[in-house]
Amino acid sequence: MDEKQLIAKETSLIHIHNSVNLLNKIFFLLLLFVLILCGVYVMTQSSDPPLSIPPIKRDELSELRILNYEKIGSGPFEVDSELQRFPFPDLSDQLQILSRSQYQETQYLLALRGAQMKKVVHSGEKLYLTYENDQLVFSDVSSPLWVKVLASGEGRTTLEMGVDVISQEGKTLLSQAREVAIGENEKPFKKEDISDAMLLKALEALGEARWWAPDRLFERYEGEEYQIYKGLERLEIPGEQILFAEEGKWFVWKEDRWKVGKEQGLPSALVREVSPYKMEWDVWDGRGLEWTRLTFHRERVRPLTVRMEEVLTRLRQRTSTRISCRIDNRATILKVGDWLFRTERGWHTVKSSYEVDAIVKFKVMGELFIFDGLEKQEGKEVFCGTLFDPMRVEQQIVRLPITQMRTLEHSPSTKKGRSTKIQPPTSSDLRPNKSHRMQPIEDYEVFEE
Repeated sequence: MDEKQLIAKETSLIHIHNSVNLLNKIFFLLLLFVLILCGVYVMTQSSDPPLSIPPIKRDELSELRILNYEKIGSGPFEVDSELQRFPFPDLSDQLQILSRSQYQETQYLLALRGAQMKKVVHSGEKLYLTYENDQLVFSDVSSPLWVKVLASGEGRTTLEMGVDVISQEGKTLLSQAREVAIGENEKPFKKEDISDAMLLKALEALGEARWWAPDRLFERYEGEEYQIYKGLERLEIPGEQILFAEEGKWFVWKEDRWKVGKEQGLPSALVREVSPYKMEWDVWDGRGLEWTRLTFHRERVRPLTVRMEEVLTRLRQRTSTRISCRIDNRATILKVGDWLFRTERGWHTVKSSYEVDAIVKFKVMGELFIFDGLEKQEGKEVFCGTLFDPMRVEQQIVRLPITQMRTLEHSPSTKKGRSTKIQPPTSSDLRPNKSHRMQPIEDYEVFEE
């Protein structure tokens, strides 16, 4: 190899060596730059302030409480595996207290908004809830969600609502509860919301009832047996039944009829209010939970159109307590205290206590006239009596001077030899109190003799 070739080879090696050195310097500079950038990034991203520990004086070291760090994980440092927080559902706007029992103050009727089911629960009893198709409903079996009715105040009820989550091993994972006060429903039930069949039947009987003012007969005349009804309002129920009512009086639905009294297990009604214009009844089912309110308005009475001076003719005084007269063109003698009852065939003289009882209890309907006695006015005898309308709401005082009646002409005689003797009407003459419709003779025999 000649000298020229050796010089060229040496020059090439030197050039390669210099290039490698340059590359190493460039790589070192790049690595240093990257490290600087990483350091700056780490410093800028750190938000924690530097830990600042104040200096501790030597004489304070003895007062410091030295912790045993080996106990971390147990005792107050133990990690609890139970669920600590859970989104508690608000049920106060979904649960309704429909009523509180009038018999047992600790018994309530509950319902859920949007659900048809109702539930009876006692105070302190746990009631379970669940969801079906996104609807909150009552559950017959245990569920995590529950509610209790607690002691109630005036018009307010305290509810305790809770969530209990239990693991398959029986360990309590979550147990939360809270109390909330909600108002009790004071509105009566609508008829379509009542589920008790017996209550519906009792309400049906009252649905067509008519309210009449007190019986004027009891106000005007004494009678120990009937004085208990004096001044009482009257509710006429189809089926020949009159209820004597006053504010605060209780009635019970028993044997398909309303009777005076109150009995648990049977529908009951309370006369809540009586005013000149309305009478209100509150009616409950046998449990005292479902209830509704009925309002009655007084019946208007037609004015009396009977003219007794046309009914009683040819009055003559027989004794100080008896008179003779003609009634419906029939001769009769009346004594003080006699009752005349108007039937469809005419006026009938009441002769027995059975007939009196039938009239008083409205088993028959018609005008009633009572002979009160004889009085002297300006030296003349006057026939005195009282006339009542069929429901005895209105009364009319009758005064007929006997001296004037004596001057009247005799009534024309009847044709075909009709007898003028008093003949009591048959059962077909009566007007029973059942929408003023006639009843079969075999079912209605009040004035038969």
